[in-house]
Amino acid sequence: MRTLIIIPASSQSEANAAAQALQEQIVGTSGGQFTFTVPLFAARAQDDSTPTNYWSAPNFSQLTEAQMSTVTTAMSQIAGLQSWRYDGDSNPGFPAQKLVELGLRVGRSTISTTGT
Repeated sequence: MRTLIIIPASSQSEANAAAQALQEQIVGTSGGQFTFTVPLFAARAQDDSTPTNYWSAPNFSQLTEAQMSTVTTAMSQIAGLQSWRYDGDSNPGFPAQKLVELGLRVGRSTISTTGT
């Protein structure tokens, strides 16, 4: 299972700090500080200079129940964070479909809702 996570741009620093802390706590290695660096923009925006959101789609399938609980608790502290669990194998187009539904896009690319 994967988890699509979208945060408001205003929460980027806080979310990256939380991801870094979780990486160190759960995995035992440094990292995670660049988890939320893929910018999202309003689908109809003409300007890509100021992102409205950032996203990530980590694979949490190797985590224990206790570890996932730690992640869920930490994520709940980030203002405006939205998340959805999905099966990346059976539904690889889910992130693109969700972005379209939310009126968001990545850069100047066209979002495909078929996963291609």
